[in-house]
Amino acid sequence: MPFGRLYATNISPDPDTGIGRWTRAEFQRAVRDGVGRGGLGICIRRCPYVSYRLLSEADVDAIYAYLLTRAPIRPVEPGRTASRSTMCARR
Repeated sequence: MPFGRLYATNISPDPDTGIGRWTRAEFQRAVRDGVGRGGLGICIRRCPYVSYRLLSEADVDAIYAYLLTRAPIRPVEPGRTASRSTMCARR
C-alpha cells in the first residue's frame, strides 16, 4: 500500500470518535458524496462512496438509524503512518 496501513473508521455512535454527533444530513453527504464533517474528503479506499451514490435517501437513512442503535465503541488508534493531508483533499 502506498500510504502505509489504513484502519477502519469508527462508524459507531460514539460521540467523540464515531458518528454520534453527526446529523442525518452529514451522514447522507458522507455516504453518497464522500464528504465528511467539516468538508474533508473521505478517501475512496476507506469509503467507496461512488458505489454508494445510487443508494436511495431512505436506504441511507435506514443505515444511519441502524448504526445509531449499536453500542458506542471508542477505539484506540495506533500511530498514524501517513497524514490525512497526504491522503484526502478538502471538498
